[in-house]
Amino acid sequence: MNDNQLAQRNKQLQLWAELMFVFMPLVIIVFAFAYKGQLITSVFSPEWAFGASILFGQTLVKFILMTVGIASSGREISLGALALLISAFIVLLIVPSLIVLVLVLITDTPSILLAITQLGLFILSVLAYLVLGGVSVRSQTK
Repeated sequence: MNDNQLAQRNKQLQLWAELMFVFMPLVIIVFAFAYKGQLITSVFSPEWAFGASILFGQTLVKFILMTVGIASSGREISLGALALLISAFIVLLIVPSLIVLVLVLITDTPSILLAITQLGLFILSVLAYLVLGGVSVRSQTK
């Protein structure tokens, strides 16, 4: 493995290490509900939407830092496309996850649709984090 591959591998492992700290409180919540015999109730916990909001925000930060890195290397970036991507990310991912979080928090008994939505957003946030984080890793090591 050459130095560039090693650096890329280390950055990818760093992404997973960061994710472990997002998963940690969720794993504890799942274990607590399972211990109480209420495993299915854990999907109604607002921590899923909270985690999705955080991961979407972290993904956006990684994307912006990657873009700054590309621009500082002299490659041209379309500012209009960049503005559209950042706006779409905020409006289509971060805002909905925050709305779901608020709805879960203010509803006495959240619906199954709300629980599925927050789990879906969490899974989407993990995938976005890994994909954009991976793209960021590749762009930094070139």
